[in-house]
Amino acid sequence: MYGLSLANAANPDKSIVEALVRSGKFLKENYISANTSEAGTMHLVRSRASTSGTNAAVLGATGLGLVGLCGLEQAQPGSTPLEDLQAMGRFLLFLQKEDGSFYSKYRADEDEKSDTFSSLYFPGEAALGLILLYKLDPSPHWIEGAEKALAYLAKSRESERDIPPDHWALIATQELLSLPDRTEGTPLPREALMRHSIQICESMLSDQITNAKETDLNGGFDPEGRTTPTSTRLEGLLAALRFLPPEQKDLRTRTEKAVSKGVQFLLTAQIRSGPCTGGVPRAITRTQPTVDNEEASSASSRDSEVRIDYVQHFLSALLRYQGQVLNQ
Repeated sequence: MYGLSLANAANPDKSIVEALVRSGKFLKENYISANTSEAGTMHLVRSRASTSGTNAAVLGATGLGLVGLCGLEQAQPGSTPLEDLQAMGRFLLFLQKEDGSFYSKYRADEDEKSDTFSSLYFPGEAALGLILLYKLDPSPHWIEGAEKALAYLAKSRESERDIPPDHWALIATQELLSLPDRTEGTPLPREALMRHSIQICESMLSDQITNAKETDLNGGFDPEGRTTPTSTRLEGLLAALRFLPPEQKDLRTRTEKAVSKGVQFLLTAQIRSGPCTGGVPRAITRTQPTVDNEEASSASSRDSEVRIDYVQHFLSALLRYQGQVLNQ
């Protein structure tokens, strides 16, 4: 849904909106359930088997569910009642700790929050969902929750050397900075926000392959030739190019060059003929694997599979690249 909403925003198309409407309906009917707690009525995104309220809901599912439904709302206003979107936002804030971090999981049947499972991307996904909700409903608690989340990430990574490739954090940062006057007098000073973003960009750039013997790996970000690590890094780097200041000239130049090489890698990988035309496989090629033979054989046999998230991240990266080129 997120990829489709970006596609429709870039090139409005009735068939894309219709697809968004169908997927929004499917999401709401099969994966969203209501829960009442001290925070009030909340809407949680869970697996289809969990909608009875007995199983756990993870932070990222509701974060991205909110992102998708906000995208649908921008494409076709009135598709989802505002109170339902607010109920999803309340769940995200319900899982947020005082320091801005989040519990990653919630069991409604036991009213229990936990950190037994987490993901690098959950906080950025939740922050993005809250920012997009704020654009539809400018209530301060949504944007304050997003700022606290990004502030926590920036502070917790400030002294780290090994910065994870958190593309969702960069996308959320871009959306935050597109809002007027949102970094003054907030828990997230602009300098800290920029420093965190630069750390992520530098980490991503260091991963790009530029001089491999297997030349079709060059431009990618994964030694096995997987496409999605390249797509997601390009999504983050292209988001950063929208807000990195002019004084970061060297970083901007290196990022622009890396993005161009990455796009060429992805375009080479895209399927050009047959029933899967336009699709994106798991990997463009394989280097000599270092895992055991059984695992290597299994991974290699999957290289030609086409999965929806491979296509979505590819689409989102290329749409951002198209926007960047047109804006230059």
